[in-house]
Formats: sequence, structure tokens, C-alpha cells
Amino acid sequence: LFIYPLHSDYPKRNFIFRLSSATIDLERSEFTDLAGFQRFIAPLEGDLCLSHDDKNYKSLAQNEIYAFDGGVKTISKGKCRDFNLMIKNQQQGSIENISLNAKDILKINATQNEVVWLYSYNNLSEIQISSNNKLLEDSKLEEMTLFVFTPENKDSSINEIVVSTNRQANLFYGKVM
Repeated sequence: LFIYPLHSDYPKRNFIFRLSSATIDLERSEFTDLAGFQRFIAPLEGDLCLSHDDKNYKSLAQNEIYAFDGGVKTISKGKCRDFNLMIKNQQQGSIENISLNAKDILKINATQNEVVWLYSYNNLSEIQISSNNKLLEDSKLEEMTLFVFTPENKDSSINEIVVSTNRQANLFYGKVM
């Protein structure tokens, strides 16, 4: 879905962070070794169980975020569609899952040195970008889409992203500094 910096190369592992969504079609699979990266995964649909010793498995609920060292052997069981965040170990970042009800509002503060992102995976959400309570942009997040603010595309005066919806919405959002 997204890699940062924008001209990074995933096979070379020269990225700061990467967002992706994948379909796991095998009943059992081994994850790619991503030593030097912290990984976060959440199942969007289906069943996902993870193990680091191929004996003890953790079953993840839908949308539950699980963090682990990308260099540790990781095996999955179950077929699912997932969402992933991979962050280089030296970077700080966060990921959250939120469920909004109709007329709920999520406000995310943004600074010029942060990459801020939103991922809508189950329905349409309204996105408003404001600064000092002044609306700068009004957009829509369609189902299974990503909205990213990078230092390259973010006006230094933007300090708040407001998310609202007129119905139930599930979002992942995060920041990388």
C-alpha cells in the first residue's frame, strides 16, 4: 500500500516504514525474515494464529493488532486478509485501531516531522484536514483505501486531521516519527 521514503526498495530493506495488506491463502505459512524491523499485524477477515516456536499459537481477533520483532521466526496458521505495518527499529511509531460510530469524531494532531496515515478497510469515512479550526481539505476514504500525510506533501501549517463518519467505520491510523 505504501512505503516511505517514497523511492525506497522493499527487497533492499532501505525503507523507514511500510504499510501493506495481504491475503494468506495457505493453511500454514512462514513469514519473511525482516530483521531490523518491528512488525505489527492485524487480521481484517478470516482466522489468524501466530507462533514464534511452532508450538504455542496466539489466536488474533479480527482487527486485533499484534506486535513482534520482524527478525524472529514467525509461523501463521489460518487463511485471512491482514493489515501490516513494518517500522525500522531506530524509528518511533504507533498504530491504533478505532471503531467510529455515526457522528463520532477522531482528531489526530500532526507535526511537520511526522508521517501520519489512515487506512479505512470496511466503509466510507469523511476526512477533514484543518489548521487552527480552518478547513483546508474535505475528502473521502473509500473502503480499503489509504490516506497519507508525508512531510513532502504536508503544509507546515496543518496541525489537525479530523475524521468523521455518518455510519459505523473501522480505521487503522498511525504516525511514524
